[in-house]
Amino acid sequence: MKNSSWLLVEKILRLIIGLFIGIWIARVLGPGEYGNLSYIQSFVALFSAFTTLGISGIVIREIVANPEKSDAILANAFTLRFFGALGTMVLIFVLLRWFAPDSRLENLILLASAGLFFQAFNVLDLYFQSQTLNQYSALANIVMLILSALLKFFLIVYNAPLYAYVWALLFDSAVLAMNLLLFYLKATAKKFSDFLHFFDKVQFSEIALLLRHSAPLLLSTFIIAIYAQLDQVMLKHMADAETVGRYAAAVRLNSVWSLLPSVILVVVTPSLMYSEEKIKESVVSSYASLYKLLALYSFLVLAATWILSDFIVGMTFGEKYRQAASVLNILVIANLFSYFGAASSRWFINEKQEKKILYRNLFGVGFNIIGNLMLIPSFGAYGAAFTTLLSQFLANFLYDYLDKSARIVFFQKLRAMAFVMMPYRWLPEIMQYRNRIA
Repeated sequence: MKNSSWLLVEKILRLIIGLFIGIWIARVLGPGEYGNLSYIQSFVALFSAFTTLGISGIVIREIVANPEKSDAILANAFTLRFFGALGTMVLIFVLLRWFAPDSRLENLILLASAGLFFQAFNVLDLYFQSQTLNQYSALANIVMLILSALLKFFLIVYNAPLYAYVWALLFDSAVLAMNLLLFYLKATAKKFSDFLHFFDKVQFSEIALLLRHSAPLLLSTFIIAIYAQLDQVMLKHMADAETVGRYAAAVRLNSVWSLLPSVILVVVTPSLMYSEEKIKESVVSSYASLYKLLALYSFLVLAATWILSDFIVGMTFGEKYRQAASVLNILVIANLFSYFGAASSRWFINEKQEKKILYRNLFGVGFNIIGNLMLIPSFGAYGAAFTTLLSQFLANFLYDYLDKSARIVFFQKLRAMAFVMMPYRWLPEIMQYRNRIA
């Protein structure tokens, strides 16, 4: 199977298992406890940027440019993420002193945050991406998904309480870390002892350099986490758990549509990084085509969702979550700008203009926080969804026009949106891009 095929299989399996098991959990727990579970996940995810440290794109770039130094690069990245996880857990512990709604949720959040340590092993996935060995990453995730589904099925059947599902989150992280390590050893023909000697190559001067280059991306990653998670955290504190549960249901259904864009972006990332051997103009043309396909996909998804949202929510989560349909109709509009942002971030990384990612995300997140504070008290989940839409539009589209040096990206996105209005060009563009990434 091709790399793209493996990734597609993994993403489809993640979609099916995540959706159906997630829906089943939501039905069993009800909007209130499902809202608490979503709040726990969102609180931890909000600060997970301080574990990943925004180094993913830089690590891939450095391995592609210096394959002979891949072991040292991975060792430095692993060390950085491990200590990032330690610092994040301390930060979460301190913040919970003030922000935890009750002692039960405080303890569950601390338990869930222990899974951050296993994220250090995700640097091995970056190696797979840099070498276009995505099948190993896909297989590691597939094994984890199957084992996770079996565990959660057991919890559902036996009507397990909330804390059991938090332990399941920790189980998922540990299994994925183990799988990534095993497949890395297989792919590189190394032994476990070789992996332990990995850390003999740690260079703190290189870690400091990596951290310096990633600083703007760290803040950008944290800001992206705010986009994705802060609304659920604020809903819990400004509304109630049931509102969080219904909003989380809409978010889960909307995330289904990210399957294809996420696969495409992972597969094409190495080809979008130009070098002396790869002409820049060719890469610029590839980005233009990518934006067009993302815009077309977003438009088709938007049309389908608006027509079927009531039916989809009713058939999946049930009548208790019916209000999630209107929230879903708002969130699905934001997908276009979210996909644009993910694609153009790769452009800025390759141009070594990581600070632009930071600036535009700061531009959007400021509105996100202010908008949530203004709209959630009066409109609840609808206010949070509308704020998400506007902040994505500001950060991932309008800002590119305001920054003169980024206007080439703005006009590429604008032409992509115009492309959607020309159905006669859809099929030729799809076939051309399919051949390019095959």
